[in-house]
Amino acid sequence: MMNKQMESLNYNTEKFPLGKLKKKTITDGYNALKELSLVLTDSQPSEPSNKKKEIERLQRPPLINSPQALKEKLQLVESLAEIEIAQSLMKVGSLPRDADGNLMNRLDAHFASLKLNKLESFDHAHNEFVLIRDYVKNTHGQTHSGYDLEVVDAFRLERHSEPERLTNFVGILSQGLRIAPPEAPVSGYMFGKGVYFADCVSKSANYCFTNQTDNEALMLLCEVALGETYELTNSDFYAAENSKKAGKTATLGVGRSQPDPKGKKYLNDGTLVPCGQVINPETPQARNTCLQYNEVGWRVLL
Repeated sequence: MMNKQMESLNYNTEKFPLGKLKKKTITDGYNALKELSLVLTDSQPSEPSNKKKEIERLQRPPLINSPQALKEKLQLVESLAEIEIAQSLMKVGSLPRDADGNLMNRLDAHFASLKLNKLESFDHAHNEFVLIRDYVKNTHGQTHSGYDLEVVDAFRLERHSEPERLTNFVGILSQGLRIAPPEAPVSGYMFGKGVYFADCVSKSANYCFTNQTDNEALMLLCEVALGETYELTNSDFYAAENSKKAGKTATLGVGRSQPDPKGKKYLNDGTLVPCGQVINPETPQARNTCLQYNEVGWRVLL
């Protein structure tokens, strides 16, 4: 399954086996993309970087000579970083022992490496499963009409330290949601480096990169405490820094299409679920925005 995902990103798994991934290789990839992003954003570079001259001289791989090409390669390196985590967790050498001193089953050992307190499936008659199913149905954007979404199963999980595509999930479950590393170029992200969320399901589903052949994916439904938001109606690579300067904890990209607040529901603990039908509200920001859907970039407080 990991090989299929990487093939969809034009990664040659035969030439570069996933089992031989190393952190240093991924870090070098981030550094090379960061250097190239500086060249691409400099309208009058005085001297092309060594990396770009080397690529131009070889003429074997496709040139990274546009922001879109840079973004595609950044997605590839991000996926490789997630796979490296998954591979390291799956390399169980000598099996650990349980509390009674018995050798653990290999599957149990893999599950233990995820560091989860709980992973429980919802009964399909459970009111929260019904709510999730309705949320998915109601918030499928009109511009994403090329496919339908069906909730096959839903799970409640809890990590030890806390009450994205398949390869991302192992990293997320074992280490939590993380922002891009310092060596990643900032220009590859709509609102800078951060953890991104959306309130319309199809907006997030598009990042699962499924197709008619591989049509199953995993998605996280998260409870997000935004605090005060820094609102934008266009992309800004430096939104994370500008949000911090403004004393805000998150960037909110205001979209033309949003869940109808009249359809919102609340969980027993007071959590708001924006599961109303998608509408185009007649507000000044919604009318003048360049964005189609709401998107939140949450920065990690350090």
